[in-house]
Amino acid sequence: MSDASWWASLRHGGLLLSPAQVARLDAAPLAPFPSATAERLRRAIVRATADDLPASARTAAQSDLLTLLLEEVAGLQDAARSAPRPASAPAAPAGHWLRGAEVDASLTVRSVTGEAIRPRRLWLGGNGARLPVFFSDEARLGVGRGKRAPARLLEWLRARGERLAILASPTQLRLAYAGADHDAFCEWDLALFFPEGEPGPQVEALRRLLSPQLLVPPKPGGPAPLLRLVLDARKGQADLSSTLGERVRRAVELLVASHAPALAALEERGQGLPHEAVYRAAVRVVMRLVVLLFAEARPDLLPRENPVFHGSYSLAGLRESLERQGSGGGRERLRQQAEGWPRVLALFRLLHAGSH
Repeated sequence: MSDASWWASLRHGGLLLSPAQVARLDAAPLAPFPSATAERLRRAIVRATADDLPASARTAAQSDLLTLLLEEVAGLQDAARSAPRPASAPAAPAGHWLRGAEVDASLTVRSVTGEAIRPRRLWLGGNGARLPVFFSDEARLGVGRGKRAPARLLEWLRARGERLAILASPTQLRLAYAGADHDAFCEWDLALFFPEGEPGPQVEALRRLLSPQLLVPPKPGGPAPLLRLVLDARKGQADLSSTLGERVRRAVELLVASHAPALAALEERGQGLPHEAVYRAAVRVVMRLVVLLFAEARPDLLPRENPVFHGSYSLAGLRESLERQGSGGGRERLRQQAEGWPRVLALFRLLHAGSH
């Protein structure tokens, strides 16, 4: 899908990948999804989410579903158990799974409450690749009692110095990243795997993000390609934050400087304002503009397509109007006009008071 709808179909928390990196993943060729595997996946989801199964049978069905998702859909196969690969099939990095008691006890971490935290499964690939998998009995991750398992997962990742792990629940699958002071995730919902009776974008997302090619480092001791993408996204966010901070500072200086004559006149009349208050107000105004520009770029936050909003209130509409008036040597004419600031104030009041 050229529009990377597979990434948009997931639920996100924090910044895991930037749009540019998602576009790179989206451009990579993806083999057709076998129809036989799709049918098996559909049946496994129906069985694992059935309400009439006994508890033991439901647990077994959920375990079988997770095996199908990770080994056959994502391609993280167990070299010891997988069938011989046809000569025409593309080679994938070999790996194997550890399950239950096979997972070394040294991976156990004691939580702050004294609870033992250890992966239920562990995928080991070439060049030191590893992907721990944790389980949660709560149906909805991050909601109510479902907040506990993600918190324990992050605690384990940071204690072990790991970065990426999978958290599985009866209805969801979460790929989590943990840094020293930040975390992020993307999340699949099993109910959305077959939205129109066919494998949907979330199935494609699973195949793209959890492929062995992205999880196996190119050389021993190095980061896996997926982790490198996540780390680059964090670096890009830091660079963006630095650039944005510098532009905000310059905008604040320009705003204060443009009001210098009015501020000086107030001081001459003995009504001068403290410099700290002026600076604080200017920062607040500029940050409001930053937030509004972001909101106008999102179709679900502000009615940017509404002609009244666009023509009378929006910052994008104001900028277009000023650019039209300033084209063809009209910039000096703009210096004599003052309708832009009242329009910005009107937008502030509109958002504060609301409108029917």
